[in-house]
Amino acid sequence: MRDVEIKLVYINDQFIDCRGGTLSIENHAENWQFEMYDPVLTLEEEGLHHTDEYYLKLYTADDAMFTGRSFTSENIERKKELLVFEGAGELHEA
Repeated sequence: MRDVEIKLVYINDQFIDCRGGTLSIENHAENWQFEMYDPVLTLEEEGLHHTDEYYLKLYTADDAMFTGRSFTSENIERKKELLVFEGAGELHEA
């Protein structure tokens, strides 16, 4: 498994104000998880809904970009200051 520190987060092409997060990638890019830290607003306040399919664009400090899909209905869980996204398809790195 590989962990990547994320600095900028976009969901459905919308910037999400948060403290970044950690992207964990298993051996294959189909198994991944993203933990977002301290989002300022909830997803609902951002205009996003739990039934939506999310397209994530995640940027590292050195401008590497990861893109992937995530669903929220069963695959997302809210903790105190942490939002966890489970991958719903292959993760791409650019």
